[in-house]
Amino acid sequence: VIGKMPAYQQRIDCWCFAMTYKEQHASYDTALRDFLQVVECFQESEMLPCLLGIILAVGNFLNGGTNRGQADGFDIESLAKLEGIKDATGKDIRHFI
Repeated sequence: VIGKMPAYQQRIDCWCFAMTYKEQHASYDTALRDFLQVVECFQESEMLPCLLGIILAVGNFLNGGTNRGQADGFDIESLAKLEGIKDATGKDIRHFI
């Protein structure tokens, strides 16, 4: 019987959305507030620009003499590569920085 109702699936989806809206909204609102706090921390940080500058300088030094040396910036994904650069004792470059 239900299968013969016009647009029954759309009606069920709409009903489900209406029933869970408050919970979904609260979840998204919390996530958005957390994200905005992180953005505010980045914007107000005095040390983050210095740290990123040091990372850029070290990368330029290590890449000196190649076409990747003397870069003006780097992709944020490049930070994950820092742990792959190790010295003879096994410490990665993050210990140096």
